[in-house]
Amino acid sequence: MSGPGLTVNGQPAVFKLLSPRILRDDPLLDGKTGHEVDAQDTDAFRVCRTAAGGYAEASQADCVRNGASGSTWGAHGYLAVGDADAAFDSIGLVAGGIYTFTVYADDGWKTVNGQAGKVPIATYTATLKHLPYSAAALAAGFPSFTALSSPPEDIASAVRSKSALAVDAT
Repeated sequence: MSGPGLTVNGQPAVFKLLSPRILRDDPLLDGKTGHEVDAQDTDAFRVCRTAAGGYAEASQADCVRNGASGSTWGAHGYLAVGDADAAFDSIGLVAGGIYTFTVYADDGWKTVNGQAGKVPIATYTATLKHLPYSAAALAAGFPSFTALSSPPEDIASAVRSKSALAVDAT
């Protein structure tokens, strides 16, 4: 993937992404970041990382050694609003930017710069019309709970076990 704003160490970069099928099924990735036995073929591709966990430039990405992570681009989970916005901003996506996805169907991902000189099976481009709303803007526009009649652990347990639980919320 390449496009405006994508950088590594302040330099324009191309990112190498792996499919969920490769991350799930290839034995070279057992125990590596991104290896999930329950990944679905329709899950998002993930970015190959550096040993320190940052984005790796495609020509230097060692997917086998460092795995790949980031099933979505953006911030999610339990980050504080400011941290979520900073995490998304660090990606560097640009509104109006044209992003290119070059797809290969070979084992070039198994070696550092293994995609060099290979012929892609497809190339796609997409224009990012606008950036998503910030977490701060979303948080300001949606109500939040100030009190729950059940502790979060009980709610999580009910969700995981798919059982009913009545919860009063303020």
